[in-house]
Amino acid sequence: MKLAHRNLSKPIIIEPSKIQLLYIENPKFLREILQDFMQNENFILSDDDKEYSSEKFISINTDLISLEISQRKIINAIFSFIKEMVLKDLYQESHKILMALNRFASKIVSNVDFPISYDDIEIEAVLKSLNIKIIKSDNLLEQILDLMILERDFLQTKLFVFFGLKTLLTKDEVSLLYDEIILGQFNVLLVEPFYQERLECENIVIIDKDFCEIRN
Repeated sequence: MKLAHRNLSKPIIIEPSKIQLLYIENPKFLREILQDFMQNENFILSDDDKEYSSEKFISINTDLISLEISQRKIINAIFSFIKEMVLKDLYQESHKILMALNRFASKIVSNVDFPISYDDIEIEAVLKSLNIKIIKSDNLLEQILDLMILERDFLQTKLFVFFGLKTLLTKDEVSLLYDEIILGQFNVLLVEPFYQERLECENIVIIDKDFCEIRN
């Protein structure tokens, strides 16, 4: 997978067997890059010459302390998955339940001494009544992994971008997270404001204070 930006000399190659680091030591350029990510501008994400919309397929995460894994779009995608699964794999059981609920509704209405009507209960209303929520872990590493699993599986996210991840985690936590990222075959780009000790599985691009681009 390749990520190109108008101010980079060539695309950044991102592969699931490595962790890609982008160190930007120039504050102005760092601000510009983050703004472009947040506004879905000036980046081109591609894989095998197929381009992907940055707005739809790139997950931008700049606040790791307040990661939101219960985003409405994720909940909606999970709801659609559950609804399709029920209609496909649990149709007979759900049909019996709906019939029972509608008989119960009819009995309730018949006991009201006034002419009233009601709508038949549909499976979507039953599922919405479940008020589906995602259980959020108290562990930051688990939160990050849960976010990537949910967004990849339900939103088809292709690339995860995290700002300041290495700054917030210990070396042991970083190593553990890297192992899980590589095991899960996630495409990840870490954007950091200053260089830190290189780990074996990292690919590195550095933009120094003088806008010099270093790759290794």
